[in-house]
Amino acid sequence: MLPLIRMIGLYLILGIGVCKCQTTRQSITVCDLMKDLQSFRGKLIGVSGSLLMTEELIVLRAGECEHRFVTEGFAWPRYISLVTPSHPARRIDPKEMDIEVDDEAFKLLSEVNSLLHRLKLKRHMFVTVVGKLIVREKYIVHHTDRGAVSVDGFGHLGAAPAMLVVQSVQEVTIR
Repeated sequence: MLPLIRMIGLYLILGIGVCKCQTTRQSITVCDLMKDLQSFRGKLIGVSGSLLMTEELIVLRAGECEHRFVTEGFAWPRYISLVTPSHPARRIDPKEMDIEVDDEAFKLLSEVNSLLHRLKLKRHMFVTVVGKLIVREKYIVHHTDRGAVSVDGFGHLGAAPAMLVVQSVQEVTIR
């Protein structure tokens, strides 16, 4: 009975104030985004995927996709880094961070994520996040003599090929 009460509480939390946002003209999956990142550069878009939040990173990831974003022979991970405009992102023009934001929705995602972990629920959070997509003009991939690779992307270890500056959260589903 207790797990059922916890789940009901979780859904009640999700139902309160998750979205105080505008609808967007375009909403795509992370998989579809990977097909042509550059065409969405600087645009306000909605992106759907599985949310992963840890101490090191906040990313929106895809499942298995046919297409991968590849530069200089390097196949990037199938996820994008998520930040809020107050995030101290390195090497980002402040004008690119200049968007109106619903901070409460992003905080709520973090609270729900923490609750899922505390309750030890083996669930995944799928979200549609609206924001401004930031991508590099040119991606640099460093190959060492020993076969190691380092990349110049976004987020933790620069591993994400793109960053979404979060404006709002449109949809949250827990499965």
